[in-house]
Amino acid sequence: VVKSLLAESDIFIQHCRTDPSSGDDEGLPVAILEAMANSIPVVSTRHAGIPEAVLHNESGFLEEPGDSVGMARRIVQLAEDFDLRQQMGQKGRVFCQQHFSWEMEKEKLLELLKL
Repeated sequence: VVKSLLAESDIFIQHCRTDPSSGDDEGLPVAILEAMANSIPVVSTRHAGIPEAVLHNESGFLEEPGDSVGMARRIVQLAEDFDLRQQMGQKGRVFCQQHFSWEMEKEKLLELLKL
């Protein structure tokens, strides 16, 4: 289901923020990496590990948590610009392959474990 939804998508949007009652954060949402791996530009927030994956103005846009107006502006900007969506999607795919592929994760894990 996720793969088919991503195939039909032009923009991936995920607004993350810290839970005000518990202080819980997300790390780096896998859904964002899945979108990037499928060449979909991301509109998200500068929250937790998200800026490690989404390069602002390159593979997507990042706004401050709670800034729904800023998020809306970025969504409209991407919705109106096919070429920008394509450029950002492609940059995100390449970045994801270079930094978050299974091969890269395996190498990092083996290095940490000294294997």
